[in-house]
Amino acid sequence: MLAEHARQRQDELKSLNISKTTSSDARRFFVDPSAENVTHDHSARVSLAQGAAFLQFSRSLVETGRLSQRALAWALAPAESSSEYACCQFLQEAELPTARRESQRRELADAMEKIFTSSSADKSHIAWAIPTIVESFLAEANARARRRRGVYYTPPELARFVIRGVDSQLASQFQLADGLASAVGVHALACVRDENTLKRELQRRAAKRIPADAAPFVRLLDPAVGSGAFLLAAVECIGGRLAEKWERVKENKEHAARWWASQWNAQLQSKLTGFEISRLQAMMARVALAVMLEHWHYQFIDAPPCPIYVADSLAGPNSGRAPELPATVIVGNPPFAAISANRSAWIQQLLRGDDGERGDLANYYQIDGQPLGERKLWLQDDYVKFMRYAQWHIERAGRGIVALVTNHGYLDNPTFRGMRQQLLKTFPAMQIVNLHGNSRAARCGSSSERDENVFAIEQGVSVGFFSRDAGQPVARVRYGELRGARKHKLARLDSTTPDDLAARELSPKSPLYLFCPRDETADQEFRSGFSLEQVMPENVTAPVTARDHLVVAMSREELVARIEQFCDSKTSDAQIRRHFFPRPRSHKYPAGDTRGWRLADARRWLQQSEQWRRCIRPCWYRPFDQRMILWCEQMIDWPRGELINQLIKGQETDNESKHVDQAGFETLQLALIARRQIPPAHQAQFFWIVDGLTLDGVIRSDNRGSESVFPLYRCETHDGQLQRTLNFSPELLAAYAAARGRQNRTTPLENDLPLGRELLCVIYAEFFSPAYRNRFADCFRAAFPRVFPPKSAELCQTLHALGSRLIELHLLQAEQIPQLAKLAWEGPRASGPASAKTRRFPYWEAGRIALNAECSLNGVDEPTWRFGVGGHQVCRKWLKDRRGAPLGEKDRHLYRRIVASIAETLEIMPLIDAAISEHGGWPDAFQKNVAADK
Repeated sequence: MLAEHARQRQDELKSLNISKTTSSDARRFFVDPSAENVTHDHSARVSLAQGAAFLQFSRSLVETGRLSQRALAWALAPAESSSEYACCQFLQEAELPTARRESQRRELADAMEKIFTSSSADKSHIAWAIPTIVESFLAEANARARRRRGVYYTPPELARFVIRGVDSQLASQFQLADGLASAVGVHALACVRDENTLKRELQRRAAKRIPADAAPFVRLLDPAVGSGAFLLAAVECIGGRLAEKWERVKENKEHAARWWASQWNAQLQSKLTGFEISRLQAMMARVALAVMLEHWHYQFIDAPPCPIYVADSLAGPNSGRAPELPATVIVGNPPFAAISANRSAWIQQLLRGDDGERGDLANYYQIDGQPLGERKLWLQDDYVKFMRYAQWHIERAGRGIVALVTNHGYLDNPTFRGMRQQLLKTFPAMQIVNLHGNSRAARCGSSSERDENVFAIEQGVSVGFFSRDAGQPVARVRYGELRGARKHKLARLDSTTPDDLAARELSPKSPLYLFCPRDETADQEFRSGFSLEQVMPENVTAPVTARDHLVVAMSREELVARIEQFCDSKTSDAQIRRHFFPRPRSHKYPAGDTRGWRLADARRWLQQSEQWRRCIRPCWYRPFDQRMILWCEQMIDWPRGELINQLIKGQETDNESKHVDQAGFETLQLALIARRQIPPAHQAQFFWIVDGLTLDGVIRSDNRGSESVFPLYRCETHDGQLQRTLNFSPELLAAYAAARGRQNRTTPLENDLPLGRELLCVIYAEFFSPAYRNRFADCFRAAFPRVFPPKSAELCQTLHALGSRLIELHLLQAEQIPQLAKLAWEGPRASGPASAKTRRFPYWEAGRIALNAECSLNGVDEPTWRFGVGGHQVCRKWLKDRRGAPLGEKDRHLYRRIVASIAETLEIMPLIDAAISEHGGWPDAFQKNVAADK
């Protein structure tokens, strides 16, 4: 999807007559090829080169007559810091090799010059094209830095949509007829309840010669300017408003010119402000703004300074440039970064309700006055911090509008429920336009139409409009959404308003305060079940190694050879880093290192240890996919402690005895895997079973949250003996025992292991009920699955049998699978090792899975091929992960078993629904959680 997006961006550039340089040209422009390692000195040289080339481009604007010298000086010499202009001069005169410096300048200048010489390109088009080209250069030259800094070009259609919505709300909700161009001051607006009242107030002030308010009410701030798209759109909007009044004053040419200049000076003096932490981005935005202002005939005579400042918005009001008064209109597209690099103390305090002056502000870490109580929070994402910063301005001002383009995760993610509640308290009126576009959801969703993102990113996007006016009633939230192709979304945004798109009324309620639609009937029914998290209280998020490519392998032999190479004392740490960690994930640590792991220490431990080979054991890595892992705390970042070790203890003990219990299974330590939050547009298929050590990623393929492991037993060792108790709550065990007629009065229920195994099978069967998945699909977006004990013993018995068979199939323990007889490898290389060697393979066509051009598995229907577990299409994923590796007879027999197991699973799933329907259907066939009703 991202490659397709890149092609669309190239088409856009071509439509503007922009010639884009090649990838190698871009790398030569941005990266010093002579530097082997990226150092601070190297980064500085690259920054200097970028700045020098950009200044050369700015000069070409002047030379081609597209920008006046006065406008360029205004853009590059903000008055608040003389050192700013000195820095520009330093960039211009940077001591780089002359030939290379001139080559870099020419590359960027030549790429941009195309549009300057085009007779069809007016200054407005040039202003919008400037961020397009520079962002494209950065995207090709250093994609990692671009993602880290959030340097993504905001399409003009999206920026104009946001500004148009703000302008409309100022006119309709705040009675400011001129919208963003309004000259009404703070004190005058306090008297406004309708337009006639405003006119009378202005007349009264004029009659009594009351001076105009020093500061206008409309004070627009973009706290993360980036390319400057929102300020460009704001200038267009204000220019259009002022042009409507031009007819009244243009008869006297001299007077009209003075009026026009004074109007623009008033707008720039205190109405428009932008902060940008990147100096190069700020320079780019300033030049683009100057071009746009000249498009609107601004002369830059006695002009106030350029309102775009190099500053860190999130560092707090005392750390740099800050508005004297709080902004009343905050717009923008702040960066998305789940693990934010901006950890200033001020914004951390503000997220918890303290800005250093007041400690009673909105606290995102609380819900209904109590702590969130989450194991893992995602409130450190940059966009969340910018949202809180924008809300802080409105808290201070008392009135205003926030309009931000952000990740859409906060709309329904449970960990953001405190944030949603605080937004509801501050803003009585909200409009949410969900643009979707999650690339992983687009690959896994059931919709036939491809849902594309408006940016070249994986996370879905939304636009939120939040407004507060003194006289507004109780909170009103309206919701709308757009799906489909990027081109369609942008065209729709360019031709409509938030009022048209966000038409559905929502009523966010405790405890989740959701900002997206939810079936209230299904939600109420869902809450009547037993939460999996509560009825299996011993649970933990799945382990994360942080280096799977090093500690996980397909076979023991492969892993041993790899670790021996890793700890070879004849090889230096630097060579190991280049070999195993060629692409560093962070500039904060050397390649391979993380906050809690050091490559040198790990190598030293392995060299000194004689026991590391004993730490190699099997682990579940993907559905039906068991691999080998070096499981020791010296090599794993997040092993998740004792609970995961219990899985291993059970595995070790039972593999020795191979005891078979009353339920017919070997007594391995079984565990369910589930998620608290299924990402939007994914099907409700995030359920699986394992019987030993497992890693994060068995069902998860996205970066939203994690998956959790729910073991069947609590395991403890006493006097060398492994003792187990059931990991089920007494309430659930009692409800199930009552339905089965097996209330055990002599043995405590938690010690009735066969009963617990039955219950696990029943739960697993419920999870694979198509009706259960469809009925509660929306509920799974924000909560762990719920368990519903059957009412009748007959239904318990049927679900137990079906669930037991599913577990056998999914753990590859079934001895007989009838579907195996229908599957056969065919082709010239069907009897020898074969592999999927190119990206074209594997694929399904006409009842066969093509492994390569000479070998295929026949007898596979399309539903089996498309069967999904979590974010994985299982049949394709298993082969794709082994692409390029030869599959011997044993591997291909295993793959046949996997395909046959999936085929039988698809036959069992409707049988589960049929059994439930025979006993009353949903919800009548199941017991309710009485405690939940209370």
